Amino acid sequence: MNRHQKKAWLKEAWNLSRTIEYCDMILNEPSVYSSPGFGERVQTSKGNGEEAKIARYMAQVDRVVKDRDRAISQLEKRKDAINRLKDGNQKKVLWLRYISH
Repeated sequence: MNRHQKKAWLKEAWNLSRTIEYCDMILNEPSVYSSPGFGERVQTSKGNGEEAKIARYMAQVDRVVKDRDRAISQLEKRKDAINRLKDGNQKKVLWLRYISH
């Protein structure tokens, strides 16, 4: 990996951090399915029923969890690479620049 590739690889840490924050926001957002009227029966067209809404919501949660796990894994690889450096000053500068932003 040349110098430019290494820099791009480290710069991606910022995007990974943002992805993790976004996923956390989605996962911590109150669900519409926890509302008091959830158990009410209303005639709906196919695909718009409560079961379909729950299935779509669960599929979205699964995607978000997978995206978050992938981002955490990739960010950990960058942190490990920085932590393996021998030069303390270089390690500190890279950590502040690419991990702490």
